[in-house]
Amino acid sequence: MVKRRSRVRWEEVWPVEVVVARIAARVETERISLRAAMEDFFAQHPELGPIRGLVRAFSLAMLRYALQIDWLVRTLVGEDPRRLPPFERNLLRALVYEYRYRSVPLDRVVKLARRIRGLRLERRDFELLASADLAELVSGMGWAEKVAVVYSVPKWVAEYLGSLLGREQAEVMLDRMNRPATLWVRVNTLLTTRERLIEALRRRGFDLEPDKDLPDVARVLRLAGNLSHTPEHSAGHFYLQDKASALVGHLLGPALVVYDMCAAPGGKATHAYQVSGGCALVVAAEWKFRRLASMRAVARRLHAHIEPVLTDSRMPPLRGVDAVILDPDCSSLGRLGHSPEIRLWTAPVLVKRFAETQRELLRASASLLKRGGRLVYSTCTVTLEENEENIKWACDELGFEPVHAEPRVGFPGLGVKEAQRLYPHVHDTQGFFACVLVKV
Repeated sequence: MVKRRSRVRWEEVWPVEVVVARIAARVETERISLRAAMEDFFAQHPELGPIRGLVRAFSLAMLRYALQIDWLVRTLVGEDPRRLPPFERNLLRALVYEYRYRSVPLDRVVKLARRIRGLRLERRDFELLASADLAELVSGMGWAEKVAVVYSVPKWVAEYLGSLLGREQAEVMLDRMNRPATLWVRVNTLLTTRERLIEALRRRGFDLEPDKDLPDVARVLRLAGNLSHTPEHSAGHFYLQDKASALVGHLLGPALVVYDMCAAPGGKATHAYQVSGGCALVVAAEWKFRRLASMRAVARRLHAHIEPVLTDSRMPPLRGVDAVILDPDCSSLGRLGHSPEIRLWTAPVLVKRFAETQRELLRASASLLKRGGRLVYSTCTVTLEENEENIKWACDELGFEPVHAEPRVGFPGLGVKEAQRLYPHVHDTQGFFACVLVKV
């Protein structure tokens, strides 16, 4: 008689906490996005596909609380998670998050904690971490230190936002970014209408409402699954894009030739083609081959006939174009809600480095544009160094002039009234900056 070999369930080999820790460790070590790390992990482990949604939600929540958890462990247990290897550090964060904020059974947490080499946590340690009154623990701290712990951000971020917005508004903004971000879709009006798309998705159980500011944008009110798995998404009828990001296409205005200097993943380039009615020649520049390939796939799905180009836009291959989109890499402080992993490595020195690179790209944009041409400059951060100070520099050094452009969705820029600022707690978008410049 042949004995049947017992089957080992993947749940026993890959508990969700371990999956989250593996992905977060790579995110933290390589400073890549959670989305990219998840794409790679699930491509290697397709059998874990059923828990992909759970892993994403768990990872986002754990990363939002990661710095606070590290502080709690240092304060209450006397151990510094930063001395642990990346996997063990993130497994510790996942377990503390689960037991403190999700009331997962203690036996499960303690059992999985045995995988943390070099740190032995007992039941009483987790009980202390779960029951500690955070408000009481931070009561004697200064404002910036307290805000940094409560909202799980680096102290310098709390200080910066406090000086920029005032302490009250800074806390409201940080609180909003520690809750799930609103999902927005940009309707591909070359293939359908906003009304038809909303109705089609409602029949599938989703609920969306049209945005009052932008004619091709809708807010997602209720999900009934993954929007990217719907037939409408496959057919190219919409693109998942934050409302703030979609503002750029509408600020661009009519143009025959558009050059997108930092185009991947392709949202703004394909939108520029869309708002032109399919008439503009849109050159979409990207310097990483992998990003270029994914951008081509996005353009094909949306039926957007853009021209992807592998190039470094600091040395642009064209001259005399009508319009330029410049949405450069930035410190991404406006995306702390969408991409909470940023808080693990962001630092003031990075703001300075990004601002320097942004000025290189601004200088290159001046050589791209014909006289009278328009540049839409945007970032998903809120720092003055990467926004208004760059605009003033471009006007002083490069001969640009800021202009008032419609639609007006955000607040006026700080010292540059023609610009626009959008904030998560006010506009329900990512933190964002946009300004239209004309080459004079």
